[in-house]
Amino acid sequence: MRLLVVDDEPQIRRLVQTGLAGWQVRQMKTRWGSCNIERKSILLNLELAKKPVACLEYIIVHELLHLRIPNHGPVWKSLMRSHLGPYEQREERLRQIVGLDRTL
Repeated sequence: MRLLVVDDEPQIRRLVQTGLAGWQVRQMKTRWGSCNIERKSILLNLELAKKPVACLEYIIVHELLHLRIPNHGPVWKSLMRSHLGPYEQREERLRQIVGLDRTL
């Protein structure tokens, strides 16, 4: 098992340096994460602590990118690939682990 340490992940460190003002972790019923563009903050579901690190990295990068790009268009997808490689594999892994009971 690998522990995610943001300072050890250069891609995530670069994203955090782009202006993240804060983040929180709490129990959420329907989402793995969310972002507040005005506050420049992200919210992560506590249940992610029970999932593989690759899934946590996917959600963190996903939400951080939404602070810059509010949709899932071509630019957002390109940035996801530049930070995580074939991010669709991580997304699919998370879906397989938990089923379709959460919104990505």
